[in-house]
Amino acid sequence: MKNLIRWVGTFVFAFSIFSLAGDHADDLLPVGKRAMSRALRAELYQDIALRMQEEIEEEEGEEDIASAAFGVECLASDKIYYTTHDGVFHSPYKSGYVIIFADGCIEWVADSSYSLKALKQLYPLAVWVSWAVQLEDGSIWEIPEGDRYRTLDWFSSDSVVIIPNDSWFSSYDYKLVNRNTGVELKTNLVLGPYVNGCFTHWIIDICYATREIVLEDGSIWHVCGWYQDILNSWLPGDVLIIGLNDSSLTMKEHPNILINVEDQRYVNCNCIY
Repeated sequence: MKNLIRWVGTFVFAFSIFSLAGDHADDLLPVGKRAMSRALRAELYQDIALRMQEEIEEEEGEEDIASAAFGVECLASDKIYYTTHDGVFHSPYKSGYVIIFADGCIEWVADSSYSLKALKQLYPLAVWVSWAVQLEDGSIWEIPEGDRYRTLDWFSSDSVVIIPNDSWFSSYDYKLVNRNTGVELKTNLVLGPYVNGCFTHWIIDICYATREIVLEDGSIWHVCGWYQDILNSWLPGDVLIIGLNDSSLTMKEHPNILINVEDQRYVNCNCIY
């Protein structure tokens, strides 16, 4: 019976891979229109982490958790994260090789037996070819080719969260964590969520002095003071993706991150309303 359920789930997930083969890049938000280089971003977060580690006060290491935060268990491991907003839970809509053409057309190839080199030869006019996962908000996340097989048993019913990639020397900014399988995959954001999509979040107001952001769903977020300089460059209308802060130093006080699609930077924060 379990095998039957697994087979049905795999069929449903595989079907979804092909059901949106007609996506167009214009339907999704471009990434990094105001982005600095990856090297400068890595240097920025290294500096924040080092200053935070040097200056953080002892009382911040206590076990008190913000009253609005609740635990997020990674079901296939013993990891526990915290969040103040349920928008942190994403679902994998499809996976496969994503092929993007200069005219904005997007094609998905679900056959993992292909190699990246072979697909680039088959699609010489493509401007981007990579194995990727698309989430329910439409955002497309690049996955290292060697990890493509680890996404083949991901179901659309799985719960996926996004955390920063703590490796300062990696070429990948984030990790996708499947809470049902426990698998963590390095990833980069290729295309943002659907324009005005039902799962898309954007800024409608910012108070830089109090470090508060208001999103389109009415939620209010307080940004950690260490990220003031980053926040100062954000603007109303910027599209954000909600993720999790996995830093042991700050994850309880500021359990979430907001990833800005426009500049590819994130801030540690918590939802206060």
